[in-house]
Amino acid sequence: MADAGAAKLSASEIRAATQDDLTAIATLWRESTISMDGGAPRVHDVEALRARLQSEGWLIEVAENEDKIVGFLALRERERVVDQLFVVPSVQGEGVGARLLRHAQALMPDGFTLRTPLSNLAGQRFYERHGLTMLRDEPHPQAGFLVRYYGWFP
Repeated sequence: MADAGAAKLSASEIRAATQDDLTAIATLWRESTISMDGGAPRVHDVEALRARLQSEGWLIEVAENEDKIVGFLALRERERVVDQLFVVPSVQGEGVGARLLRHAQALMPDGFTLRTPLSNLAGQRFYERHGLTMLRDEPHPQAGFLVRYYGWFP
């Protein structure tokens, strides 16, 4: 039987991010990166992540539950890329990531690609469980650590 917390999270709202959300998103991003399965290849501070959120030109959507941001999605719609998808570590496995992934599918119905560090085995299992296809492994285009690319092609 699911607990009440999981039921509340499954009802989380997904909405467009605002400027007021950027610090909370950057903090979530950092915490999620630090707790990533296999360890994070690189961890930036909150201010650097906040600056990146402002400068990348992404469409950023957040999952919010009881006025708290519990996940986010950063898309490059024109290129059909999910650039970032992160969930607060304390609620991982409770449906927030799946809802964000379905939201990305709705926003990019012709398909998309994404990448995750090769060391992130939990992330790879998540994407495969949700029907994404493993495409290739190669060095990250900027940072050089190995990443695994996935695609969703309906």
